Amino acid sequence: MSIFVGDVELSAPVILAPMSGVTDLPFRNLVKRLGAGMVVSEMIASEAMIRENRRTLLMAANRPEEYPMAVQLAGCEPKTMAEAARLNADRGACVIDINMGCPAKKVVNGYAGSALMRDESAAARIIEATVNAVDLPVTLKMRTGWDDDSRNAPSLARIAENAGVKMISIHGRTRCQMYRGRSDWRFIRKVKEAVSIPVVANGDVVTLDDAKRILEDSRADALMVGRGTYGKPWFINQIIEFLETGTKPREPSLQTKFELLSEHYEAMLSHYGNESGSARRAQAFVLVHERFGGIRRAAKPSESARYGKSGQGRALRFLQRPHMGCRGVTATTRSVKGSIEVLGRPDGRPSQGDAVVHALPDPILVIDAADRIRYVNTAAEQFFALGRDALNQLSIQVLTAPDSPVVDLIGRVRLTGLSISDHDLELTSPRDETRRVDVHVGLLHEARGDVLVCLRKRTFADIISRQLTSRDSVRSVTAMAAVLAHEVRNPLAGIRGAAQLLERENQGDDRSLARLIRDEVDRICSLVENMEVFADERPIQIEPVNIHEVLNHVRRLVEAGSSETPLQFDERYDPSLPPVLGNRDQLVQALLNLINNSVEAFGSGGGEIILTTAYRHGMRATVPGSKSWLKLPLEVAIRDNGPGIPDEVRANLFDAFVTGKRGGTGLGLALVAKIVKDHGGVIEFESRPRRTEFRVRLPVAG
Repeated sequence: MSIFVGDVELSAPVILAPMSGVTDLPFRNLVKRLGAGMVVSEMIASEAMIRENRRTLLMAANRPEEYPMAVQLAGCEPKTMAEAARLNADRGACVIDINMGCPAKKVVNGYAGSALMRDESAAARIIEATVNAVDLPVTLKMRTGWDDDSRNAPSLARIAENAGVKMISIHGRTRCQMYRGRSDWRFIRKVKEAVSIPVVANGDVVTLDDAKRILEDSRADALMVGRGTYGKPWFINQIIEFLETGTKPREPSLQTKFELLSEHYEAMLSHYGNESGSARRAQAFVLVHERFGGIRRAAKPSESARYGKSGQGRALRFLQRPHMGCRGVTATTRSVKGSIEVLGRPDGRPSQGDAVVHALPDPILVIDAADRIRYVNTAAEQFFALGRDALNQLSIQVLTAPDSPVVDLIGRVRLTGLSISDHDLELTSPRDETRRVDVHVGLLHEARGDVLVCLRKRTFADIISRQLTSRDSVRSVTAMAAVLAHEVRNPLAGIRGAAQLLERENQGDDRSLARLIRDEVDRICSLVENMEVFADERPIQIEPVNIHEVLNHVRRLVEAGSSETPLQFDERYDPSLPPVLGNRDQLVQALLNLINNSVEAFGSGGGEIILTTAYRHGMRATVPGSKSWLKLPLEVAIRDNGPGIPDEVRANLFDAFVTGKRGGTGLGLALVAKIVKDHGGVIEFESRPRRTEFRVRLPVAG
């Protein structure tokens, strides 16, 4: 059953997948010793590799007993990838694997990982540079495509084969799927049919039957296993035996599992040495693998009949070793678990622990095995603006955005027993309101499959910090506008006058050239006039303003100016809002710019714009460098279903001259930022295809 990757022979057609934070040297050694055909390192950033970052070098470390071992590299620059490949070849790697499948935001935003599937020419340059840099076999790991409309893995596979790649691994999801839904094993067959080199199928192999079906559906030459090895480093060996004999092997004995876990634990401590956090990393990995033969369960007195006294003694001795105490997120999650005593009461009566959970400021939810909400605390009711009776009837999918990985996090926690955290995720309330949160998920009840979800709202201070960055940009534009008004406008007037004289006195080409000079001067003067508003640093005249009257006025202006564009407005106003403290004319200008921004994004096809107002209690934060509080309870939101804001301009959207629209000046949103700043407010936005929302928070009068 062996296969070849170039001239490197794999003893078995089952490969350990690269997994960040998992497939380090100790884990790879263990899995390889237990029978894996090949093991792959964690994803390594090529830029960090060529800088010889100490942590990166540790990730890339290998030993002869791992042979054959592949180092996976990620990057967006061909030269950097080539140099990183050479360094790893010199350090003993047998195979170089190129990552074009990682869906993580921080990787994709750096134009690496699965982002390269959107630019086949850039991907080809990276592949060619890497292949030409080393004498080792080079492989490629990717997804089926970016999204369902661009599943281009077969064409990219042909490009890779022509460039000299010796094997291709395919994860059966698109980038936009992240880890949701099911891996499309049958689509992998299209890649197999497109090339003559070995193809490896990957995704959702967590049982022996999965291993058999993925090979049947994909007709791949081999399979790659990732999360199926969580807590089961022997799983790959079981797959190999099952594929060879057709008989499902028995689980290793409890004693074997103890020995493997102890070996792994000691290897991690030895590998990371005195590095800061090494003991905690080893301890955390053991906690991930509490499924490692049910060791923690074996230590319970109630399990004496199942495991015997000797088995219990080994479990207790292992769990009482140094470094095995829980800290960090795991400890926090477990302390909360212990507080929710109400879940363990058959009569459902509240307990003292229940009161503790209700006093917590962060939303807490318990999700049952059917993914339905079983319990919420008071903070969760306030967060979603629904009572517990209403929330307890909902599935967690109702509260998550279509592309949110929260449901996948819950599934991974149930599968691994690991407490997992993720940051800056999107949740949508039943009232169609979107929030960005950090999410912490932990297993609450293993037998029932209940999980605990803790949400941490993105702090208002984060919003303030981002807003202050935009204000710095506005100040720069203000200074430049003052220079342009005084130092440029007067000379331009003289140039225009001279061009007019030349136009009258000349004929033919000379006259056309004079007219061109005049038109260009007019264009520059118009730009200067548009920027003059930034030079006005006088305090604005403020008074109580009815924000709904402003919005109605702006809507009429937009409808009158866009009569040929089909627009649909949906107004969702809070009629009880107090007046905003501001300048009516400037608020009209700011909101007009925001709505026109949506209209321009639609193009001639038109679209829907939702206008929302709300009063947000408790919206306040301290201003950096000041002891004062910033209270901004009034919120105005403008949402559209346009194409979304391009990724490359999001970080600097409110800077002057930054625009994602053809022919745009890049001053409209910079002016909005200035007006909001002058009112003491903040503005933020969130964007994805078919949903872009700007939110302006302002002070109220009185």
